Amino acid sequence: MTTRNAFHKYLLGLGAMGLAVALLGCAEPNPQDASQLLEDYAAGERDFADADLAGADLEGADLADALLSGADLSATNLAMSNLRSADLVYANLEDANLQEADLEGALLSGADLSATDLTMSNLRSADLVYANLEGANLQEADLQGALLSGADLSATDLTMSNLRSADLVYANLKDANLQEADLQDANLQGADLADANLTDANLRDADLEGADLSSAVEHLGGLDLPGEHLAEVDLYRTDFEGAFLTNTDLRGANLADANLQDANLQEADLQDANLQGADLRRAELEGANLRDADLANADLQGANLQGANLEDAVNVPPEFLE
Repeated sequence: MTTRNAFHKYLLGLGAMGLAVALLGCAEPNPQDASQLLEDYAAGERDFADADLAGADLEGADLADALLSGADLSATNLAMSNLRSADLVYANLEDANLQEADLEGALLSGADLSATDLTMSNLRSADLVYANLEGANLQEADLQGALLSGADLSATDLTMSNLRSADLVYANLKDANLQEADLQDANLQGADLADANLTDANLRDADLEGADLSSAVEHLGGLDLPGEHLAEVDLYRTDFEGAFLTNTDLRGANLADANLQDANLQEADLQDANLQGADLRRAELEGANLRDADLANADLQGANLQGANLEDAVNVPPEFLE
C-alpha cells in the first residue's frame, strides 16, 4: 500500500469516528441521567447547572431549590413537578411540559420557554424578566406578582390566567390571548398589546401608561375602567363600545379610528388626545376635558358634550361650538 493510499484510508477512518461521535451526540437522552439526577437530589445535591436532560421524564419530580441554570430541559416532561425557588436562569425549556408544575418563586430570567405548556402552573412571584415565552400555553396559570418585564409573551395563550400585580413593563404581548385574564393592579407601562385579545379581561387599576393597545381585538367593549390611567396610551382602532370610562385619564392618548360608540366618558380627561376618525356616536362626554384634542373626521352623532371643555380643540363640528 502506498503512503498516499494509507493516508487516504486514515482520513476515512477519522471521518467514520467523527460520524459515530456525532450520532452519539444526537442519541435519545439516557433515562439513567434523569434517575441519577433524582438520586443525587435525594442525597442532598442541588447543583445541576448546565445539565443535559433534554426529553427526560421528570413528571412529579421534587426539585425545589435546585440549581438548573443553563440546563437543557427542552421537550422534558416536568408536569406536576416541584420547582419552587429553583434557579432556571437561561435554561432551555422549549416545548417542555410543565402542566400544573409548581414554580413559585423560581428564577427564570432569560430562560427559553417558547411553546412550553404551562397550563395551570404556579408561577407566583417567579422571576421571568426577559424570558422567552413566545407561543407558550399559560391557560389558567397563576402569575400573581410575577416579574415579566421585557419578557416575550407574543402569541401566548393567557386565557383565564392570574396576572394580578404582575410586572409587565415593556413586555411583548402582541397577539396574546388574554381573554378573561385578571390583570388587576398589573404594571403594563410601555407594554406591547397590539392585536391582543382582551375580551372580558380585568384591567382595573392596571397601569397602562405608554402601552400599545392598537387594534386590541373585541375586545374592550363594555369594559369597566372608571378613573383608570391611560395617559399617552396607543389605543388606535381599539374597540371601546359601551365601555365605562368615567373620570379616566386619557391625556395625549391615541384614539384615532377607535370605536367609542355608547361609551361613558363623563368627566374623562382627553386633553391633547387624538380622536381623528373616532366613532363617538351616542357617547356620553358630559363634563369631559377635550382641550387641545383633535376631532378631525370624528363621528359625534348623538353624543352628549354638555359642559365639556372644548377650548383649543381642533376640527370640532360647528354644532358643538354654539
